[in-house]
Amino acid sequence: MFRCNKKRDGEKWRRQYEFYHGLFPEIPTVLSEDLISKYDIGLSSEDPNGNACRKLSPVVLVDVRTMEERNVSKIPTSICLVEFEKSLEAGDVSPQVDVIIYCTIGYRSGLEARRLRNKYLLRNVYSLDGIVAYTHQKGSKLVSGESTSPSFVVNETICCHTFASMWSNVGVGYTPVTFNLIRYLLESLKVAARSFSINLRHYCITCLRPRPRRG
Repeated sequence: MFRCNKKRDGEKWRRQYEFYHGLFPEIPTVLSEDLISKYDIGLSSEDPNGNACRKLSPVVLVDVRTMEERNVSKIPTSICLVEFEKSLEAGDVSPQVDVIIYCTIGYRSGLEARRLRNKYLLRNVYSLDGIVAYTHQKGSKLVSGESTSPSFVVNETICCHTFASMWSNVGVGYTPVTFNLIRYLLESLKVAARSFSINLRHYCITCLRPRPRRG
C-alpha cells in the first residue's frame, strides 16, 4: 500500500530515520510525503481537535512522544498512545484501519509498533519516518497543545520538539525545541528501560514461535 523506504540523497534527517527504522525490520515504514498525499491529516472543520479515532477515518495517527513534546508540536489529527489503546480495547478502532505510529525520528515509534503488534496482534501497523522528516515535506503543518477539554482549540505552530539537538535538523520555516540536559538524560533512561522490556518480550515471542518443518 505504501512505497518502500528507498535510499535517496544524503540529508542528515534521512540517514537518521533510515538507521532507526532499520532496527525494526518487521515494521513497515510510511514516508511523510505519503502521509500527506494519501490521507487528509488537516484539522477537521467539524472537529477542531482533529480526532483521529473518528470511525470514518482511514487511518489512526498515534504520537508516542511525551506530553511535553506534544504540547510544543504534533501532527494534526494525531492522538496519544494511551488514548489509542483505550479506543482499541473499547472496540472503537476497526481492525481494517491503518495505524501509523510516530515519534521524533523513528526509534520510539518502532518500539511501540513492535509492542502493539505483539500485544494486540495488529498487522496494519506502520512506523512514520518521524516528525522531523515530516517538517521537510511540502504541505506539512504542526499544531501545539494537548486537548484537555471539549472546548480546547489547537493552534498552528512553527516550533517542532525534537527531543535532543542531535535530531534538530528540521525543515525550513520550523524552529527546533529540545529538552534541557537533565530532562534529556532522564527521558533517555526511560526510553532505554522501555526498549529493554519491549525487545526482551519480542525476542522471547520470536524464539518460542513454532518454526515450519523442513521437507
